[in-house]
Formats: sequence, C-alpha cells, structure tokens
Amino acid sequence: TFEGQLGHAYANFNAEFVRQCWDAGLKLGHATRSIADTVSLVRDESQVATGLVQTRLLWGNPELHQDLRVRFESWLQKSRRRFMDQCEESRKTEAAETALAVFSLEPDVKRSPGTLRDLQLIRWVGFARHEVSSFQKLSECGALKPELAESLVQAQKYFSEIRMSLHIHAKRSQDVLTRNEQLRLSDQGGLQDLQGQRAVERYMQQYFRKADFVARTARRFLEMSKPTTFQERVSARVRRRILEETYIVLNGRLSIINHRAEEATASLEAILHGFCVAADQNVRVSSRMIETIRNRAGTLSKEITPQAVELFQNLLNRIGHVGEIMRDLEDCGVLELLVPQFAHARGLLQFNNYHAFTVDEHTFRALEAMDNLSRDPDKKKIFLQLNKPWVLSLALLLHDLGKGFEQDHSKLGEQIVRKVADRLDLDQEVTDRIALLVLEHLSMSILAFRRDTSDPAVVSQFAEKVHDAATLRKLYLLTISDIKAVGPGIWNDWKAQLLQELYERTSLSLGGQYDRPDVDQQLEKIRRQVSEQFAKANSDQDVQHRLADELNRMPDHYLLGISPSQIVRDMEVALRLTTGQVEIIDLYDSDTKTLQLTVFTRQSVRERLFHRISGVITAAQFSILSADIYSSQNGFVCDRFLVQDRDFNTKPDPARIERVRQNLTRAVSGPISFEQLFHKHRRYGMKSAQAPISNQKPKVVIDNETSPSATIIDVFAHDRPGLLFTISRAISDLDLSVVQARITTHVDQVVDVFYVTDNEQQKITNRDQLKGIMTRLDYALSEFERHGYRLFES
Repeated sequence: TFEGQLGHAYANFNAEFVRQCWDAGLKLGHATRSIADTVSLVRDESQVATGLVQTRLLWGNPELHQDLRVRFESWLQKSRRRFMDQCEESRKTEAAETALAVFSLEPDVKRSPGTLRDLQLIRWVGFARHEVSSFQKLSECGALKPELAESLVQAQKYFSEIRMSLHIHAKRSQDVLTRNEQLRLSDQGGLQDLQGQRAVERYMQQYFRKADFVARTARRFLEMSKPTTFQERVSARVRRRILEETYIVLNGRLSIINHRAEEATASLEAILHGFCVAADQNVRVSSRMIETIRNRAGTLSKEITPQAVELFQNLLNRIGHVGEIMRDLEDCGVLELLVPQFAHARGLLQFNNYHAFTVDEHTFRALEAMDNLSRDPDKKKIFLQLNKPWVLSLALLLHDLGKGFEQDHSKLGEQIVRKVADRLDLDQEVTDRIALLVLEHLSMSILAFRRDTSDPAVVSQFAEKVHDAATLRKLYLLTISDIKAVGPGIWNDWKAQLLQELYERTSLSLGGQYDRPDVDQQLEKIRRQVSEQFAKANSDQDVQHRLADELNRMPDHYLLGISPSQIVRDMEVALRLTTGQVEIIDLYDSDTKTLQLTVFTRQSVRERLFHRISGVITAAQFSILSADIYSSQNGFVCDRFLVQDRDFNTKPDPARIERVRQNLTRAVSGPISFEQLFHKHRRYGMKSAQAPISNQKPKVVIDNETSPSATIIDVFAHDRPGLLFTISRAISDLDLSVVQARITTHVDQVVDVFYVTDNEQQKITNRDQLKGIMTRLDYALSEFERHGYRLFES
C-alpha cells in the first residue's frame, strides 16, 4: 500500500521480489494499491475486506499502515451488515464452486465447512461486530464463552497442523486431505484398528467431529452477530407472530421469547413441543433457539415419557420436512437423548470409494431425499397410501446405525431397532415392521440390480420376505432414498427402472396376480403370438416353417423374458443370417442414458463369446450394466448388452459406435488381442488404477438356490480395467456358458453377477465341480489383483 506516486526503484524492487518468491516455489498473492484504491475496493471485494481484518506491517512506514487501518475500520463501522453479508456469500460461493460439505470424505482443510476458513469467518465477523478478532479477546468482551473460545483455539491449532503436514509431505501447496494422506496421518498418529473400525476411520471420525463443531459455531455466531437493518426491524415488528405467549416467528424462524426460555426448555417434552410449533408454522427453529436448547440439553432427564414419544412421532410424521427437523434436533443435542445409539454415527467414516459422506450425514441426506421424493408426482400416490408415515422416517433414521462394528450392519441394525423401540415403548407390531425394514434395507436393491426379477419365483421369494403391501411400499421408498443419499452420480434412471419393475411385480404377487403359470402353455402362447405378428409382414409358408423351427430351438428363458415384438425383430435377423455372418444393432435410450448393443451371429461350432464381447465393450470405455446371452440349438446367437458411457451423459458419437461395431465383428469372427485393444482405447493422460483403499478382499459366492435353471456366481472385486474380461474368460475356460450377467456397485467393489450353465444348458449341481469353479475363479482374481490388471494399463 502506498500514498502518492510510486517511483521506478520501488517498481523494480517489487518485480524482482515477486519473481524470487515464485522461483522459490511460494504461491504469492499480492497487489500494489494506494490507500484510497484499497478502501474503495472493500465495498465490493470481500477478499480485500477480509484481508484487511488481520493485516500486519511487515516492512515500511508504520504511519501509512495505521492510516490504512483507521480508514478501513471507519468504513467497517458504517458497513457492518454489508461486510458480514459479503463474508457469508463468499463462503457459500466457495462451497458451491467446489461441491464441499462438512462430511465430504476428502475434505479441504482450508476451505471445507468447519475448517480454517470458518475459523477465519468467526474472527472476521467478531472484528466487525466487536472490533477484536482473536478468540481470546472475543471471549473477554463477552462475544464467546471462555470454554468455547478455548475450543476454537484448539481447533485452529488442530487444522493448522494438518495443513502444515500436508504441505511439507507434498513439498507444495496441498490442502486436500486425500485418502492416502488420511492413511499416512492416522498411521503417524499411532492409532490402532479396533473391532469393526479401522485406525483411519477413527482418525477421520475425530476430524469430522471437530469440523462439525466449528461449522455449527461459525453458522450460529454469524447469525447472532448480524445487525438488523432499519427496514428489517420495521418489517419484523409488522410481520412477527407471537405464539402461545412463548414463541415468536421472525424472519421465517421460530425463536423463544427471552423471559420464557427457561420454561420452554425445562424438559424434553417442552423442547419437542417447540419443534412441533415450528413445524405447524412451516418454519425452522432459529440459531438462537438451538443455542438455548443446546445449553440445556445436558441437564435434561434421560428418561423418555409417553408424551415425548408422541411428540417425536409427530415430528417424524412431517414427511417433506423430516430431514431438516432431524438435523436441527441433532444440532441442539436432543436427537441423542431420544436415540442414544446415534452418537456412534456422528462423524463415522466408511473408508471406501462408494460412500461420499459420513454415516450421520448420509442418514440426514437419506431423510431429505425421502422428503424430496414425497413431492415427486410419480411417487406421491405411494406416500398417500402410507399408514403411520413416521415408521418409514424412523426406519431411515436407524437404518445404518449398525455400521462401524464387526457384525453385519443390517443384522446389528435390527438389534438396535429393538433397543430403540424398547426405549420409546413402541408396540410389537410396529417394532417388528421397523426391524424388518432395517434388516432388509439392502435386499430390494440387491435383488433388482443383481438378479433376474422377471422370474416369478424370484419375485415370490421376495414377496414372502416383505409379508405385505404396506411394508413393500415403505421398503421401496426407503431403498430409493438410501441410494440417492450415497453420493453424486450413484442414482440413475436405469436403477430407478429396475427398482420400479421389482416393486410393481412384487405388488402384483402380494395381491395374488403374479403367480407362475404353466410354463408349457405360456411358451406355446408366446410362439403363437410371434408367428401371428411375423405373418403380418411375411406370410410365406416356407418362411413360417423356418420361423417355427427357430422358435422351437430357442431356450425357454429367451421366450419368457422378451416381449413378442422384440422376438419378431430378432427372428427377422435369425432368418437372414448364414453361418459365420455377424450383425450388430445398436439402440440408444435417451431416458435412461443407456445404449443397447445386440450381437447376432450363427456358428457351425458352438463357441462362448461373452468374454470376447465384454472385452471389446469395456476396452471402449463403456460400462456394462447387464447382459442377456441367448444361443439356439442350431447355432443362432443373440447376445444383448446394456451399457453406459463412462465419459459422457449423452448419446455416443456415431463414429465411436462404428469402431465398437467393427471390433465386435472382429472379436466374434476370430482371434483378437484384447491387451492391445485396451491399450489402443486408453484415454490420453489417464492415470493408472490406484491400489484399492479398502481392506475388503475380493471373493466369489455361488448361489444355487435363487434360479431354478442356472447357477449364479457373484464376484466381488475392486473395479479396474480388464476385470470383467478376466472373470468372463475364466468362466469360459471352465467350459461354462454365461446366459445372463449383471454388473453393479457394492461399497467400493463391483459385483459381477453371472448366471451360468453347463454344456447341456443345465445348472451345475455336482459339488466337486462347484468347488472347482470357486477355486479357479479365486485364483484368477488373486492373479488379477496381484499384477494382472497391469496388462490392461499403459
């Protein structure tokens, strides 16, 4: 900062100084301005204004520096509200631009909510309101309680040490606490694994709890420090509403009238009543009210009365606003009085690539997803049919509380439900229903995404699990809300479609309308429908005979699982194909953003093509969602793959599809080097796959119960290029045929699901053969994990 004119000597010095800083690797933020220019800029530039709050004289004229401070502070005294609004808006923009949240699993220790920037925000706001910026001085002037100020000092030290460690280890500016850095710091801190919780998860739980504390403190301090404008005071006097002589609605928030605060927070029932009043007025409670309740929560009785339970159920019934109500209850320390088990979930990290948030944040987001879902026109009807909606809300609140222990979290979650139900004195019927929802909260997605739900036997087994339509409705809504809350990009139209199909089929089954008909009669009916539709375009008798022969030679699951109109289109291809010919049809669905690739060929000698086709598709950067593999007794092959583009959310470029078609034709027709194909299609600048951060080991599970006609193989493994090709090639080497496949995500692993049969197109029942399959696939997986994946990377 200067006054008057700058000479050449200073300009030369400044240029040289800046150059040397950059050469030394210092990321220098700097500007040269007059005092008048600086003071003028603070009106619109929050970065300049906040920088002046803690400005220090490093070198130069002390009187000039003092003049700058006096003029800035003079402006600040007149523009406190404007400055605070600028600070708040700047923080919101920063978070929005980087998609940051308190519980993002790779947080930025400088800019994520609850970290160093929020600690700065408290000091900026404190300076504007009280003319001091250190936590100690804010405590001395009464703006912060002494214990709160000390906690903020410790938080400043904690996050600064982490940031310094990140910079030193990276030897550059590095503010993101990546998964690898989390592992390093937890190991450096000497933390040990505990039962059900890794050392890194314990380290990050401590981190998130500190960040959560800072974020809440910053939010409340800002709201309570803001001066009101004259217009706001006039508007508030006109619009304010006094309720029950205890509460006041002001600026869209419910607060407690000061002289009634002790009475309104004297008991859990009184506090919950206040939340019900806010819900009745369609407003949230104010930060001041939350702070008041928080200060009293620790003194309240731990006993739960019937009145408290009734009020809690009332709040859980407010679908459309349950998420925000539960957040506020947790914020003021009341939620853990009602559900003590929720304390374990606070800041609880799952160290994997699948979940984007901590368990408590995921839970609140699931409740908010349910609230948003209730406004969806397609789902509104289901919500209106709910009996006791609070049962769904409570199930969502409790569904993941079994995480962070060694036991299966769904089974442990069921036990936790029964403990909570006992505390809330819920009746047995309601308890059993919530326990079932929590125990089975993954069942619907597993079935929809990994199994053939067009099979009535599969649907019937699921219907037996859920018992009745009322439970099915709640489980369906819970499943959607749960998946949507996992993280960005997890929910998509394809998953929505699969879940809806399962829901509709199970609804029919529970109503007695989806029973398995006589298979032979159904097959005959389908063949007749296909022949009739085909005859409309071609009535030639010779062609009709050939069609009948093709239909008789197609496997039953083909005829039963596809619409007659689609079978007609497939048969048109079958009748014109000769031995060795290959035909490929692609069809893009803009609604689900999926591409259907169907490969037709006719073989003289039966060959297994699944691993070849899947190799071509995955090498071209497409993700395979599902595959249906059909082979007739006379060599006709119809393999249908549903895929999604890994890179784009729009229809793939025609030239790219054409390249895939050409490679598919080559792969089906003869030998092809898949390792070279993976190299050829590798993205420029694409990094090699990193080692998995999870400690979950790959595994193979064989299911011989679900399907009556095929053996199901579930392969859990870390997702890497070439994985699907490696597994499918191993299955081919075992002389097994893949008749159906599904590829889904489970935690930080993918689950490749294969329906396989033997040479006679029968499921495998021989124990020795099943054991051999397990052994061969385990070996293939271990080799791939050890070094085989490198063959598919550059």
